[in-house]
Amino acid sequence: MFTPAVFSSVFFPADWDYEYRAVRSFFLAFSVNEFARRTLESSRKKHACIEDFADCFESST
Repeated sequence: MFTPAVFSSVFFPADWDYEYRAVRSFFLAFSVNEFARRTLESSRKKHACIEDFADCFESST
């Protein structure tokens, strides 16, 4: 029958904590990477707009 040892080994494997940490670490790294990518992308667009504006200003004078 089910003894506590068998029950715990079936439903709660010994490495579940490590698996949880690995999954959490993956999503944390993905979130940080995605945030950094979007931030850099928006700053590139912002600087491109500033450079375009400067080019327009120089060509009009």
